[in-house]
Formats: sequence, structure tokens, C-alpha cells
Amino acid sequence: MRRGWWARQGEQISHWRLQRPQWWLYHTETLVLQISPNRLVQGLDAALATTAPLPHNWARPAPPYRFRFWGVVKPDSFRLYTLPREQALFAPLVLGRIEPTSQGCLVLVRYRLFPDMRFLLGMGACILAVLLLLFGTDPDRRHYALIAAMVSLAGYIGICLSFAQQCRIHQKNLHQLVNHLNTNNH
Repeated sequence: MRRGWWARQGEQISHWRLQRPQWWLYHTETLVLQISPNRLVQGLDAALATTAPLPHNWARPAPPYRFRFWGVVKPDSFRLYTLPREQALFAPLVLGRIEPTSQGCLVLVRYRLFPDMRFLLGMGACILAVLLLLFGTDPDRRHYALIAAMVSLAGYIGICLSFAQQCRIHQKNLHQLVNHLNTNNH
């Protein structure tokens, strides 16, 4: 098996791939698993927390996988998120689609920003467009438009980097769960 930058030595998952971070807030991943779709759904459902998320400074009972998911699991899809230990404004929502295969299942995973955060970023882009329009048409104030564009670009790069970091954390948690299910399956 050819190993790329995404393949890790000793990985339990049969195959996994995370696309390189892109300059938009969306990542995809494909998991090829040797467990049945029903076993995966049962494992995801068991990993769901039954209580509301607690603030980060409260004591939590230790779950079997060292983390808990919140969300919804259906027989052919899931919507999950984890509660980070510190504040993470740009944490992803993990959307997955489970497709059965002859030897297990194929899981197509998407990491996206929560809809509320996407709305706020869209509003910020609209405000930036208005500022660029106001300041960009006046020859004496064009430097204000340039400053607003540079500050917005720097903020967007920071958001993308934070989102990529949170995606890695959520990806690691999901892989730990799937590896646990895979090792207990055999």
C-alpha cells in the first residue's frame, strides 16, 4: 500500500484520507472500515453523551473513549460535535454518511463550520463589502479600503488556521472511536 502524507504508521483504520487544508472552511475525509454499518452506528450511538455539555471548569466523568460526542446518529448518517476543553469558536460540525460495502462500510465525513458561525462570517463579509464600496469610491479614502481589506484577510487566515486545528482534534477523536470499534469487532 502506497503511503502518502496522510498515512500514519500503525494506523488501525483500513484507509483514511484528509484533504490538505483549503482556504475555505470545509474539509472532507473518507474512511474505509472493516466493520458493519450497524456496528458503527451502535458505537457512535454509544459514544453520544446523554446530558447537556458542561462548562469547561466542571468535573466530568471519564467516558470510555476519553471524549464524548453530542449530536444525532441515524442508520445511514450522523451529525456530531465534541465539547472542547477550552473555548473554540471555529470548531467543526462533523457530518457523515455511512454506505455499506461487501466487507464493511464506507464513511464519507465532512467537517464544516456550524451554521450560526457561517452566518456571522457572511455578515462580516457584507459589512466589509459596504466598507470597501464606501471608502473605495473616494480617492482620498482609498487607503482606508486597503486597510479594511488587509485586516479582513488577516482575520480570515486566522479563522482558517483555527478551523484546521479544530478539525484535527475532531478527526483524532473520531478516529479513536472508530479504532476502538474496529479492535473490539475482531
